[in-house]
Amino acid sequence: MLSSSHYNLFARAPQRRLLTTVSIILFLSVLLLRQQSPTRITAQVPVNKAHHSKLPYHEELGVSLGISEWGKRGQSTKKMIQWAEALIGHSDDVDETDKALFQAALTHLFPFLAGTEKKLYTPWTSSTNEPPSNGVGIVICAGSNNIHLATHLIRNLRRVHGSKLPIEIAYAGEKDLHSKHRNFLAREDVSFNNLLEFFPAARQDLKNSGWAMKPFALLASSHTRAILIDADAIFLAAPDDIFESNAGLNRTGLLLFHDRASEGRGGESLKFLKSQIEAANRTVSSYLQNQSLFYRGVTSYEADSGAVAIDKSRPSLLLGLIFATWMNKKQVREEVTYKLYHGDKETYWIAMELANVEYFFQPWYAGSIGNIGQQSTDYDSATTDIIICGKHMLHLDSLGQKPFWFNGGIYDNKDSPEQGFGAMTHFWTGIKDAPPQWYWVPQGFACVKEKNINLLSEQDKKNLDLTRQQVLEIDAEIKAL
Repeated sequence: MLSSSHYNLFARAPQRRLLTTVSIILFLSVLLLRQQSPTRITAQVPVNKAHHSKLPYHEELGVSLGISEWGKRGQSTKKMIQWAEALIGHSDDVDETDKALFQAALTHLFPFLAGTEKKLYTPWTSSTNEPPSNGVGIVICAGSNNIHLATHLIRNLRRVHGSKLPIEIAYAGEKDLHSKHRNFLAREDVSFNNLLEFFPAARQDLKNSGWAMKPFALLASSHTRAILIDADAIFLAAPDDIFESNAGLNRTGLLLFHDRASEGRGGESLKFLKSQIEAANRTVSSYLQNQSLFYRGVTSYEADSGAVAIDKSRPSLLLGLIFATWMNKKQVREEVTYKLYHGDKETYWIAMELANVEYFFQPWYAGSIGNIGQQSTDYDSATTDIIICGKHMLHLDSLGQKPFWFNGGIYDNKDSPEQGFGAMTHFWTGIKDAPPQWYWVPQGFACVKEKNINLLSEQDKKNLDLTRQQVLEIDAEIKAL
């Protein structure tokens, strides 16, 4: 156990260790009562003050919080981060009792974690504090209803761009991804993670959960450095070196991409966020204060969670991700999160913000990939305003110079492939500091009139043609199942 020279986190006397064990038993009893009763418990975790007086653990961690008390839960998450870092920093003096008390407090704060103790890698419980693998891997949520899109993405990455990253398919049981479709995907050399088995206490949260499944999949992934990618994404370059090439990701361990900077008001979603930052008793991050258009109240959305890259070997990020996953539980999302925000996409950065964990947004708000219609192609993109229309949001590489990936699949309408492939000849880079004049025309096209609208490179066009060939083959194979 941790000695007095290491913050006196625990006393070594056998009788005091017995008291610690009794405390854990009492604490678990409180959790059991909590699960059996729908009432809000305000009792604190019964920790013996005599030998925990200097532990970076606070009794208020044992107080049950309401589902709308995000700020206070963010405070508790921050305290868990401090505790985890203390355990890691003095791992030579940590024993199983120390770890069990931490796990009991964590499960009390986030009950959906119950039953994951032996499956979920956590650096504070590892004997070496080293992840099982430092390799990067991709996570895709796939069900029988979007298996075609997921396979489009897999072959786009593997056969077009030569990606060598392992790919993990997350799903929520047989009803979500049928066995015949798993067998089909297995031919693509992927692994599978049944989230209903991984999270036994969250099965009701995961059934028919849609977007809400995504943070669960990222958390449960066997990849410590994981890239969560939507099934309908298409890449224009391989993401294999993203943890090295993206300076912001390398520094913070979390990379997020922006949504379109369409004009709008934050309204209740912004008001709620500000109230929870105040409740968390913390200063707004420099990112929100100086760069976020959403926080300034001029855009409706901040994030596009079509791609999220995270280094889960960092305790602060792993605990922040656990907090974000909690925001997508069934009751929380139905009563709070999805009433205020569009699906899961804002929860990743909001959880980090409330827990005072640094994160990084690619600076450019989403651009567009599409076509310029009948307009002349003889123009100076740096000085001429040109209209571009498309249905797919485009994101740039880490330098903001080249198209990297876009959402919505490669068809004009991912839900109606019979309409054919989307016309993609030009791209717009997006912006950093002011919302453009987006407008929508019939059939769902998003249009904008801006400078810096450029013709796709010949290599990008070639890669899109190769992807279209793969898509036609895949769709024919699936139709034959």
